[in-house]
Amino acid sequence: MRFPSSAALTLLAVVFFVALDGSEAHAAETVSSDTVIIREDVVVEDDLYASGFQVLIQGEVRGDLIVIAGEELVVDGLVHGSVFALAQKVEINGEVRGSVRTVAAGTNVRGSVLEDLVVVGVRGDLEAEGSVGGDVLVWAWNSTLTGEIGGDVGGVQRNLDLAGVVGGEVDVSVETLEIVGDLTVGGDLTYRSDRRAEGLDRVDSGGVIVQKTPLPSNIRVRALGLMGKLLTVILLTAVAMVVALNWPAESERAGEAARRSPALAFGLGLAVLISPAVLALIAFWILNVAPTSASLPLLAVMLPIIVALTTFVALVAVVAGTPSVVLLGRLLRSGASLYGAVAIGSALVGLVWLLPRLGLLVPVLVLPIGIGSWILAVRRGAAPEEATETATV
Repeated sequence: MRFPSSAALTLLAVVFFVALDGSEAHAAETVSSDTVIIREDVVVEDDLYASGFQVLIQGEVRGDLIVIAGEELVVDGLVHGSVFALAQKVEINGEVRGSVRTVAAGTNVRGSVLEDLVVVGVRGDLEAEGSVGGDVLVWAWNSTLTGEIGGDVGGVQRNLDLAGVVGGEVDVSVETLEIVGDLTVGGDLTYRSDRRAEGLDRVDSGGVIVQKTPLPSNIRVRALGLMGKLLTVILLTAVAMVVALNWPAESERAGEAARRSPALAFGLGLAVLISPAVLALIAFWILNVAPTSASLPLLAVMLPIIVALTTFVALVAVVAGTPSVVLLGRLLRSGASLYGAVAIGSALVGLVWLLPRLGLLVPVLVLPIGIGSWILAVRRGAAPEEATETATV
């Protein structure tokens, strides 16, 4: 099997629509806290949705594991389903009987993954004691794959170190490829690079070894732009899911406000978004009409206010997407749960944003409606409750 150039879009669809499937799973367990721990003697009978700074799985999850972690996800136990994670760091030391999909700064697999491994991030590693039964697809700055892989290896890496066993083919785009140990490849070993790979004499290949010309620079730039958009969509979806997990009642109210009064929400949100620009114009006008001697004191007063307001609007814009994607999710699937609506709406927003011209509608509509909906929701509801420090199951 050869990985298509649209592999990143495939990853986006997988992450979102697996979450979409979970919208029907009302029995799934949801845990949100600073630290989430599933102890060794604990069995989670269904899917587990977990968010926090740290998520530690020492026990058993008999469904899928969907995690958003500010710091790390560590799986030391057993997951019968698949793992979908957005985190700074992901470590798989136990056993995952499904697939593993991660968007993380670093992903490290020391345990076993029975199906596929898909990694997007700065680093993706499969250590010598680790194994993957299916394909491995890595989009990362650096990657070391020295374990046992039952399927194919693909993706884009700046630096790739290879060893171990690959049951299928290797087809990668790299700057440098080094064979750091004995490597057995069942099929062809193909790599795109302007540098010859090092250590090719250590390869036992069932096919041919081929070096291809690197892709042209303009294609790389477009690919990087698409990748940047993709990661932004996934990370903003993670934020929306964290908000929904931590403040479900408030998110429901904001989504309902967006449904009932979209025009009013749009107007309020637009006013908030343009407020720094309006204040800057007012300050510019005052500085022009004020005496020269008063300009510097006025600037000293106005500039911190403009900076503070701009920072506030930027922070609000990060969480603004939740009501908008809940609204879209419920329009597409009226019976979806809150988390399912976030997943469905985020998938639609993400796919639209990736389109060349139509994508401009995303910031123009989603941000103002989202911010305005939060304002309307705050008027109607009480303040959110504080999250628990640690959740142990």
